Amino acid sequence: MGKNELLSDMGKNCSDAIRKQLLEELKEDIDNQPLLTEEQFQSAMHGEGDYSETAIRKTQVFKDLNLAEYDGEDATELLNKLTLGEVTDGTVSSIKKLSLSALSVEAAKQLDIRNRKFATNRVDLKHYSKRKQHQSQILSAAGLDDELNYHGRVWTSQEAHALRTWLLRNREAVFKYSGMTVTFNALKSPVRWFNDFLRSRGLTVNSKQVRDGDERIWVYSLDESHLEFIRKLVLLRNQGIERHLQEAEREAWVPRMPSVAPAEQKAQKFVTPGTTDLYHITDFGVTDKTPIEASVDLDFSSVETSELGTKIDDRITAEDWVKMAAESVGVTLEFAYAHLSHEDMRDLEMGYLTFEVLESSLAMKAKQARVGENRQERGKGTFNGSVMDFVII
Repeated sequence: MGKNELLSDMGKNCSDAIRKQLLEELKEDIDNQPLLTEEQFQSAMHGEGDYSETAIRKTQVFKDLNLAEYDGEDATELLNKLTLGEVTDGTVSSIKKLSLSALSVEAAKQLDIRNRKFATNRVDLKHYSKRKQHQSQILSAAGLDDELNYHGRVWTSQEAHALRTWLLRNREAVFKYSGMTVTFNALKSPVRWFNDFLRSRGLTVNSKQVRDGDERIWVYSLDESHLEFIRKLVLLRNQGIERHLQEAEREAWVPRMPSVAPAEQKAQKFVTPGTTDLYHITDFGVTDKTPIEASVDLDFSSVETSELGTKIDDRITAEDWVKMAAESVGVTLEFAYAHLSHEDMRDLEMGYLTFEVLESSLAMKAKQARVGENRQERGKGTFNGSVMDFVII
């Protein structure tokens, strides 16, 4: 063995020993850190208090995966294991990405409505429904349904070629809504891209060679035991998300009252009703010292109000959604507004008309208009008796 090879082996051994030592210290630190209370965690999120980064990360994992409802005896061990995996490999982040596919369609729509309501610009838009649709389509190539059920399906490079066709056809939508870039390497080796995608969602891909006639080919499948473990965590997280959405929906219908009587409001600055405490109710078991406070959604910061109670924000308007849909379909704004009624604009502003429905409707109207224009050019009649006043971009 040469001198350079000896030095190289010594360096590798030292590097492995240091890496192992650091990993053991990290594991010990995670095991010893306490779980923060809700008040402590909120203080840490606002940069207040003196809490270690490991304790904050551990509590974040506990909340993200809804482990408060985990009923196993190994809850503490599981939390420490997941926290270590998140710090070293991003395990929890991968599970969170995968959970979107198992989320119900209705829950994804509600998340879109909440996101649109509080988004201040287009960058903040998450497109949960579109991302769920794209990811579910990709996962179906591995035999996974919307509940992440798996029946032992295997695939080869030939099956991945069908996925290549889908990626090529939907590459713009996949990039626009899901943030996935379909590169040349992905199209050149779709099976490798597909397997890497599954691993990025926390799944384990098994591979082996089998004989196919005179040739030996690689076949791939999912590790079912690991998938079942990940699936339980995904369903646990989604259970917490859907319960939170249901609670938020019930709170939205709670009758709201101003905190003081109208006569008392004249002597102070006007506030929007429902943003402060309810009336102090005096009854058996309830006194003026125990007011019932209006519920506050901690996920979003409070909205400023003017002296007239008008909300001051920079939310996306119905006109912005029409412009985005027109750009996506490829029609002018004049064409889009010509096919939208006042009721449509109102529903779009209130969130009852989703962006996907608006986009699909404009695409259908544009297709009908193109057909009518082609008939006019061929001299086979007119469309609605006149030339349509629109321009296709």
